Amino acid sequence: MAKPERNWHNCHRMSSRFAALREWYRSSRLFRWAVDLTAVIAIITGIGLYQTRNHPRGPAPQYVMTSLENGSAVSFATYSGKPTVVAVWAPWCGVCKAESDNLSRARHWLGSRANVISVATQFGDVSQVHAYMKNQNVDYPVLIAGDDFAQVMHINAFPTLFVLDSEGKIVSSVEGYTTTAGVLWRALWAG
Repeated sequence: MAKPERNWHNCHRMSSRFAALREWYRSSRLFRWAVDLTAVIAIITGIGLYQTRNHPRGPAPQYVMTSLENGSAVSFATYSGKPTVVAVWAPWCGVCKAESDNLSRARHWLGSRANVISVATQFGDVSQVHAYMKNQNVDYPVLIAGDDFAQVMHINAFPTLFVLDSEGKIVSSVEGYTTTAGVLWRALWAG
């Protein structure tokens, strides 16, 4: 069987196309920005997917928490019927403090279209949670979970945000700081 000949003409044509593309990249600021922005978005998305690769998806775990407001037992099923944003935080977490206002704004802007709740975990005493709530002017529901909650939900860092759809299935999660726009987008996307 004869070896196929290389088509050097096609290789040269591809090389000249890459040269033209490189020249366009260098000469067009708008094209350069579009390529760079696409690369940054791809990198950030890749990092986010890697960070949340072990987070649960599908039906939310049947974990029972305690409502700080009235002491009643609460699970994620309590909030089914509309999308629910669940912010998991710890009182000692500085980034959680920075994100707290974003959750309040998102809750206000979403109104009755979605639930915005939070779960406090990894604390020594409930007084730390109360102090956090007072200092951050928390106006969204706070649930208390045991230290094992982070293990059940495969949380490696705080804050962590989970988004449940109206059927109580976890459809999205993110670790780290989330902007108000990020909270709103995720809640509306789940709905």
